[in-house]
Amino acid sequence: MADLPPEMLGILGELKNEGKVDSSGIFTLDLSKAIDKLSVYQLPQQYFYIPKMVQAAVAGGASFVQIKINETRVLIEFDGHSYGEDELRNLFSYLFSEKDSVHHRHRRHMATAINTAVALEARAVRIESGPGDAVVRQRWLAHNHNEIQKVEKPWPAHEVRTRFLLYRSLADMSSKWWHTAGKVDVIDLLTRHQRAMTPEQQELLARVPYCPIPVFLNGRRLNFPRFGEPVFGIGLDRLLNSRNYSGGRVHRQHHLVERYISLNQAGPPQLGAPISTASHTETAVLEPGEAPCPALLALEMGLYQHEKLARLVFVLDGVIVGQKAVRTDTYGAVGVVGAEGLSFDLSQFSIAEDERFQDRLAWLKTQFRELHERLQKKAENGDLSQIPSDLLQARLTW
Repeated sequence: MADLPPEMLGILGELKNEGKVDSSGIFTLDLSKAIDKLSVYQLPQQYFYIPKMVQAAVAGGASFVQIKINETRVLIEFDGHSYGEDELRNLFSYLFSEKDSVHHRHRRHMATAINTAVALEARAVRIESGPGDAVVRQRWLAHNHNEIQKVEKPWPAHEVRTRFLLYRSLADMSSKWWHTAGKVDVIDLLTRHQRAMTPEQQELLARVPYCPIPVFLNGRRLNFPRFGEPVFGIGLDRLLNSRNYSGGRVHRQHHLVERYISLNQAGPPQLGAPISTASHTETAVLEPGEAPCPALLALEMGLYQHEKLARLVFVLDGVIVGQKAVRTDTYGAVGVVGAEGLSFDLSQFSIAEDERFQDRLAWLKTQFRELHERLQKKAENGDLSQIPSDLLQARLTW
């Protein structure tokens, strides 16, 4: 439990005193009491339970996440680890476990998601999980009533699934309808433009671009791992967004040099490998002792010399959990960085800038310096011939 914030440890300590320990060392407690006690432990936005479910899927070894959101309900389905009757009945109990936190992280994500979803005062929240011929269902209904039962083959016997369902309250459905009717153009609805999405749909879209497994929303895939821009941009972008181009010729977010670091270890991947681009130059597969996390790192073209700040995006179990701009001695540094091993505040979507974060940052700065050396060598060897020489020479002096 050392990786939990002090506030959470205090809440769990109170629950621990009310529970009991079984022979396996897991605490059992009244789930309705746990929900009441954990009411102060909600995610910063109630609909954050959806990216938390994606994290549970990724950490549990899923190969896909299927999400359907409409005005009446939310459905999330994935494969990978299934949850048995004891796991569902005592889901919050895994927060007390002294075992390796990585081993139980998918359960922690699930417990947080359920706790937040139940607080929405929906008509019902339901989890179904297991192989098709042995599915267990846990339901949380109004007035803190919950029940668990076995279900007859909701999917084929040879398939293992976990399915989450939230049925909205009448008040929630009404507010969503007026939000859509009052703020969205009909054309946006027909073309499925982002402006036609509810806040929970937009939040999901913003959180999963680097998820290592496909995430579908209402039948449409949301994540195609992409890192950086082609030299000359895409389509009409140069005409419509000319200010994005250095000297009017090279996209400011084109990566002059790039590195993809993957860890050679068991368990689900944390980041999706980027689709190959002209800027992709190097893939390094390292042992965990050689690197603290997977990462996508690059030095981009930029527009003009300015303060040297690295733009960093942190990802845990396929979901963006924080973004930071940090001072560095290398211009144009950008990175998508694994957040495993870092500390979070109670919201679980804000990284604490403690000693572990500073160690991660020191490693990143070393990586960026190495990339700068590679960039200079590539320029000397003529490997950046696609960049106009005057722009390249100016860029190397920044």
